[in-house]
Amino acid sequence: MSRSSTLREQQPHERQTLNPVNRTFELGCERRLPDVLAGYDLPPRLVQLIHRLHAHYRYLDQQVGDIERDLTVQLREDEDASRLLSIPGIGPITASLLASEVGNVAQFEGGRAVSIFEP
Repeated sequence: MSRSSTLREQQPHERQTLNPVNRTFELGCERRLPDVLAGYDLPPRLVQLIHRLHAHYRYLDQQVGDIERDLTVQLREDEDASRLLSIPGIGPITASLLASEVGNVAQFEGGRAVSIFEP
């Protein structure tokens, strides 16, 4: 498998979420968490703490997703950033970083000039 085909396969997942945890795995863990915890003789306070931490993780994951969607909308309004988003393997975080660091791409003569750019 070539590098470009690997990037094309990864790109939709990257744009869908910043969360590195596979959604199927995450949903499976959420459903199994009570069963997994029941398999161990854990103090009730520890079980309660694990559930609270898991709920907080879900909240933070939702916040990251919301921020990523907002960022993507803003990036699509900027011509240079929107062009960056079209590159396989470049997601909202990388596109926003490059757009803010590089600025106006018209200042460069070509791709080589961009590649050696140091802010």
